[in-house]
Amino acid sequence: KIFFSTDDQHIIALSSNSSLEIIRIQNGKKVRVISSQEQKAISLVINPGGKFAITGGEDETIRIWDTLRTSSQGVLRGHLGPVSGLALNRGGEILASSSFDGTIILWNIEEQKLINSSKILGKGGVKSLSFHPEERFIVLGGKDGSVKFLSVPDLKLVFNVAAHKK
Repeated sequence: KIFFSTDDQHIIALSSNSSLEIIRIQNGKKVRVISSQEQKAISLVINPGGKFAITGGEDETIRIWDTLRTSSQGVLRGHLGPVSGLALNRGGEILASSSFDGTIILWNIEEQKLINSSKILGKGGVKSLSFHPEERFIVLGGKDGSVKFLSVPDLKLVFNVAAHKK
């Protein structure tokens, strides 16, 4: 994943070696590298202000990184499989995380506390997720090809799209 910084001067990318790289757009040079190899990061989201990057890892954790200081600001634990997807609401207060274990968790990112969790999918788990623009729903895509709409914050199934064949 790659994100633009809020100043449009940098990109923040999750590299194939599980490092966060902050790269100046103007000259393509790396400004900072944050190693998340211990976590083996596989998913990334940036908070609206761009000061924090959040990674989900193969080690079943979520880590919050200060992109200016290149240090970890917290670790969230709750999944029983690799953290496959991350999404923040517009204000950046609520983080949704998904896992190959089939769970989705809502977190209060400021307090670093769990709001709610639910086992949504079985086979293969959750591959992607996103907040609806009005933030009343989370849409998730399963590895089984299903698309589900869940209410926020109770994570109740609102609508299910039948599984895609491919």
